[in-house]
Amino acid sequence: MSELEENIKIDFISNMQDIYLEVYKISNQYLEDYYYDLKRRRTIDIRGIVNKYGIDIVEREIYPSGFLFVNQIDGYLDIINKDNDNKYTIYVNENLDEVYKRYVIAHEFSHYMLKKIYKNNSQKKKGMEIKYCLNVLFAKNVEENVCDILTSFLLMPIDCVLPLMKQFVDDKKDCYPVRVSEWLQCLSYWMQISSYHVGLCFQHIRYLAAFIYDNENKGLGDRIPIKNIKEYEYLFY
Repeated sequence: MSELEENIKIDFISNMQDIYLEVYKISNQYLEDYYYDLKRRRTIDIRGIVNKYGIDIVEREIYPSGFLFVNQIDGYLDIINKDNDNKYTIYVNENLDEVYKRYVIAHEFSHYMLKKIYKNNSQKKKGMEIKYCLNVLFAKNVEENVCDILTSFLLMPIDCVLPLMKQFVDDKKDCYPVRVSEWLQCLSYWMQISSYHVGLCFQHIRYLAAFIYDNENKGLGDRIPIKNIKEYEYLFY
């Protein structure tokens, strides 16, 4: 590998790590009131969190006129700006299962979180802005991808996933090796996430875990709030 290629690789990994750790910190800001309860209840009350911030959740039929796929858009966030004050409403396709709706609600709430954290009052525009939760089509901007990462951290906190995975592999010690599909099925049930989304969320958690583990090895553990990552050493390879 050339020096140029090596530098590109280092920059890419560094930038990717910064994104994941920053998004992780953002999710912690909104979940900190729930962490004390995670050992008792594994499922994040995403509707309760959204309601806490005064955001209405409206379930309605989203008409497929002009869609290429069924459920092409699962929901959207309405942002109405009036007199320099935003009103937020999350709309969810009423025909979805509740575990699927949870992902849509969390995704749209992620748009809200990013807007509140990186808001710039001087750039507010009067009128209405819409943020969609896409199902299968490709996003036109990076914000959608960041919201998918943030949604994963909201619905499937790594502080839940690591002990659950430890419990799972310990319980299955008499029947190793275990199928990955069995683990994802259990994770889907425990976290109340659809089978479609659980794989997506888990991949983001795996990337985050690698960055946290790497920071811990480099003595940068204070950069991230998770503790005792070494307790799960045998889950890393």
